[in-house]
Amino acid sequence: MSLCCRLTTARQLLVLLLGLFLTALVSAPPVAGQFFPDGSSHTLVAGKTIKIDEGGRVIGDVHANLKVALKEDSTLIGDVSAGTEIEEDGDIVGTELEKASEIALLPFDADSLRQMADRTLAGDQVLAALQVDDVLFVDGKVAISGPVTGSGMVLAAGEIVVEAELSDQPGPTLVAVGDVTVENRKGWRGLLVSGSNIELEDKTRLEGRALAHGKITVGEKAVVICSPILPSSDVAKPLVLLDPSSAVYHRYAGLAGNEVEVEKGSYIEGNVHSNNKVQLGKDIRVQGEITALGEFRSASVTKTTGPGKSDPVDLPALPGVARLLGLADRVFEDDVTFSDETVDDVVLVFGNVEIEGVLHGRGTIIASHGIQFKGTPRAADPQARLSLISLDEIKLGPAWTFRGSLWAREDIKLGQSTKVHGIAIALEHLDIQKDVRLSFEDVAAVGE
Repeated sequence: MSLCCRLTTARQLLVLLLGLFLTALVSAPPVAGQFFPDGSSHTLVAGKTIKIDEGGRVIGDVHANLKVALKEDSTLIGDVSAGTEIEEDGDIVGTELEKASEIALLPFDADSLRQMADRTLAGDQVLAALQVDDVLFVDGKVAISGPVTGSGMVLAAGEIVVEAELSDQPGPTLVAVGDVTVENRKGWRGLLVSGSNIELEDKTRLEGRALAHGKITVGEKAVVICSPILPSSDVAKPLVLLDPSSAVYHRYAGLAGNEVEVEKGSYIEGNVHSNNKVQLGKDIRVQGEITALGEFRSASVTKTTGPGKSDPVDLPALPGVARLLGLADRVFEDDVTFSDETVDDVVLVFGNVEIEGVLHGRGTIIASHGIQFKGTPRAADPQARLSLISLDEIKLGPAWTFRGSLWAREDIKLGQSTKVHGIAIALEHLDIQKDVRLSFEDVAAVGE
């Protein structure tokens, strides 16, 4: 496994980012939060357009009052909304909403920024090796050429240019009436606000949020990662269940938003439901109920107490990328392969996950892309109870065994002769192939 050198754990990221973010919003008069719409957790907000160039990567939700455009080989992990259209030549892992309502942005000018200031510097300024815990107003342009840290704000009547390397410490919120630019291969940890445009040039890195009244450009191979949102203490547990209070964890072995398909010879111990249709093959044994909101097709089912039509079931929903990041103890920014791994914490992977060995522990793996069990099948640790969450799909190869909770925003495929003890929830398609055994277990009780 290759852990990203910059993000070893989300807890470290919280220390680095939230020290700035929460202090600026709560304890200091700086009122950085006034620039962001109430209740907004967007990572990028633009009054006009957002463009992500080739190879650019954005982790977090984004909104543009006009257009969002992803160029070839770019990736956006999060939900995206646009007032007009979404141009998708890259990869979006999340929901897409065109013709979205406009987000009103707070107008400001040099005079209004000056009134916020605790102190003022006249003329253009070059800042380096500086701690800013108050509100500094610069009546001109600002160039940041070295480490500038702190929980305050730097306000500029002109533009702000970041020429410094990414610091290990959070920086003050940067607010400019003019453009904000992070130069090639440089970085910033904190909030960026512009009354005009924000440009993150090629191979830059922003760990935080950005709001521009004009357009936002994410350059080639640039990376933007959202500020994490901390969970409340009562849900900060290693075994993560989405919407943990939902009754589905106590009632169902399998759920699908669109279709449940069960192939020949499978055995289901527990209830299964689809909010659309169910298709059952021959020689299926069931101890429980199989229900569907829509079409129900059955070749032959035995020992089923109540097949047929049913009311819709509310499926547990994804809370958003920033909240997932807040849950994580370990963060990987690339594809990961697990082999004979103990997971007693929350692992977040911005990429694909491959499992080639036995998983131990009672923790959680969250993947922005697919999760796949592959290679030679291995028996599950009988003591393990894990939660696997995929923003894409989950696939178990033939004859694998899993204990715990599976949740996928797209499909779940249980390969031939697999055994799953727990619950499988697919927002699209739950595909149970030949000779599978799916047995209900109350995994919610494990997390308590």
